[in-house]
Order: sequence, then structure tokens, then C-alpha cells
Amino acid sequence: MDDSPMLYRFFSDNLDNFTALATSYLWFSNIDAFNDPFEGCVTDLSYYVDAEEYCDRRFINLFKHSRAFRDISLADKEQMLLKLKFKGDDAWLEFKRKQLKVFEKAHKKTVSNLINNYKWCCFSEPSEKNLSPMSNRLMWSHYANGLRGFVIEFEKEALIDSLDHYHGDHVLMSKIDYEDLKPINFYDDLAELVENNSPTLGKLLSIKSVDWEYESEFRLGTKESMVNYDPKVISRVVIGEKMSQRYRELLLSLLRGHPVLDKVLVEEAYVDRKDFDIKTKVIKNNELVAENV
Repeated sequence: MDDSPMLYRFFSDNLDNFTALATSYLWFSNIDAFNDPFEGCVTDLSYYVDAEEYCDRRFINLFKHSRAFRDISLADKEQMLLKLKFKGDDAWLEFKRKQLKVFEKAHKKTVSNLINNYKWCCFSEPSEKNLSPMSNRLMWSHYANGLRGFVIEFEKEALIDSLDHYHGDHVLMSKIDYEDLKPINFYDDLAELVENNSPTLGKLLSIKSVDWEYESEFRLGTKESMVNYDPKVISRVVIGEKMSQRYRELLLSLLRGHPVLDKVLVEEAYVDRKDFDIKTKVIKNNELVAENV
């Protein structure tokens, strides 16, 4: 798991989001519902190289450690590879070609399953270029209706454990990497996962254009659209200063009347008119009482 201790989820100012907070659930969406028009297109641009072109070392590692051949022991696999090497280049290439087809079929099935059967919830987390998501102007603008919405700060590990519990299965997780989009060799993507014993999704579902780097995104995936969590995993709620008075009073009333959330730190995010940074102030008894840069 990533070292960042907190995750931040930005919400617009609508009653559905207030209901989700009051009843402690997160909504998970299909990838094709996301706002990035290039979401998932890497899978369409990816390719499988021919057996002649693919590195023997990586192929051997894939064959030895891939779950596609989990019924064969490691010792038997090593013996098989050794015998084939002695049979000559033609036998080796034919074997390599057949096994890569097995990998291709398994890989396509896995990617299809992740795209078609899983739904995703997106968060922001601190990073070198986004030290504090809470002060990120673009995040407040794009995902919280220009400081009219609110942000929930979650304890990352506690949230994932809680979702695991309520979902009844392990929640998938992936830190998004930002790169110039280009075709990806499926075999290399699979090999990196095997070699690193990675629990993440590989580049196919965890890479976005550098245009989105400001999001510093971390995703969680489940097969359900709506998953509950323990409200104790919330450490802070931050309300945008432009939220309407009606919604602000409703949200504060919701928090103060909740048996768990009434103890959560509540702040207001505002634009400092001196330096135009987004900062926060503590809200207590419906009044601003302190500044927290």
C-alpha cells in the first residue's frame, strides 16, 4: 500500500452526496462514465509482439511465475524449459509462440473483467506535485463545483479495510501514473506485474495523460456500485466557502446530528485574498474560529 496516510474525495453540492455522507457509502462508477475522454483508450492502442521479438528472459520469468500455469510446479517448469532449449531454436520458438498465445488470452480476459465487471471510485492523495489536495484550485473547481461543494478526508488504510469488510471481498486499488500516452506492449505490462509481485492493475488501467497530473489520483475498485464504510474512517470534512447557506446549514446539521460524525473536524475552505491560495478555517458551533493554512 502507498505511504500516503490520507485520501481525499471531492463532492459537488447536491443532495445525493449529502445522503451518501449521512449513510456512509461511496459510489463506484464504470470507467466509461469518467470525465477523461481518453480513459481506457490505452487498451485499444496496446499490442502483443511476436514470439521472435519478445525477450527470452522475460518470457521465461512469465512462464515460471504466471498463474496461467499454476497447475505445473516450478521445478517441472524449469525442467521443461531446459529440455526445450536443448531441442534447438525451432522447438523453443514454437513453444514460446504457443505459450504467449495463452498469456494473451488470459491477459485479455483479465483486462475485460476489470473494465466490464468492476466499478471505480476516485480519490486524490498528497504527492510531490500536489502536496495538499485540499488547497488544489483545480480540484475544487472541477470536482466541488468551484468551492460550492465539500471534501471528505479519509484515513486511507482504515477506509480500505472498512470497504473490504462491507464489500465482502478485497477492494482493488491502483495509484494512477501520468505519462505521455503511447501504445503499450501487453506482455511487458504483464511481466512487470509478475516480476514486482504487484497487487496493482498495471499500466493498462492505471495510466493517464500528464494533463491530469494535478489530480494525484488513487483509485479503488469493487464489483458493486454502492459500498458502505465505517464512518469512523473519516477524519475531516471541509466545506467550500461558496456553498449556499441552505446547503451549508443542512450539511452542518447532518454532521452535528450524526453519532460518529459529530466528533469529526469540520473546516471551511476559502480563497485567501492576499495570496489567492486556498486555505481552511475550523468551523465550531457553526462559526469560523481558527485558520489552518
